[in-house]
Amino acid sequence: MRNLGLLFALMTLGCGSSTTREAPLDREGYDLAVCDPSSNFFQDISPTRAVDYLELSGDGSTQTRGTRCQGASDVDACESALARLAPPDGWALRPDGGAPSPRSFLTFTRGDEVGVIGAADLAAFLSPADTVVDAAFLAQVATRGSVDCSAPAGRITPDGIEIITRTDYPCGGAREEHRVLVEPSGVATVLETVVLEPGTEAICP
Repeated sequence: MRNLGLLFALMTLGCGSSTTREAPLDREGYDLAVCDPSSNFFQDISPTRAVDYLELSGDGSTQTRGTRCQGASDVDACESALARLAPPDGWALRPDGGAPSPRSFLTFTRGDEVGVIGAADLAAFLSPADTVVDAAFLAQVATRGSVDCSAPAGRITPDGIEIITRTDYPCGGAREEHRVLVEPSGVATVLETVVLEPGTEAICP
């Protein structure tokens, strides 16, 4: 099965070099309000199997929901297992600039099970991606971007859920919009990209 890690390898998300400004993507038919300015996708994503505790780490911050080891038969053993977990190969929060972008990953407990979820495992962890929140979370990861909450940015299609995301480049100032298809399997594929701001062709320091 394809996964987000393979899709990342196929995407070129470095310093933008296009000099042509394009119109924003057509949002006709995008009738799903993905979020509002106060939304927190992490709090609403739905793992395939329910977890007792979920933690999102990255960029020097940590978000949590649930109670650590709540369903464990031996809480001390669960806590020890958590402490021994090594961070996985996470996903980038934004395009790399003068330095690599921070990476994010998930940590969870489910009964006596503990685990970490990196880029390669995220699609399977959230499949079926049948809610607009799950789709938006995966689309943002696939494009190292964000969803503009000021207008509807999602729609249901026969193949899955389409989400429009925006990527801002830390060097050069380029800005892009992407039309992303998130299949029920969790695989996110960029269908179309437009350059809203071409930025400069300067090499990142």
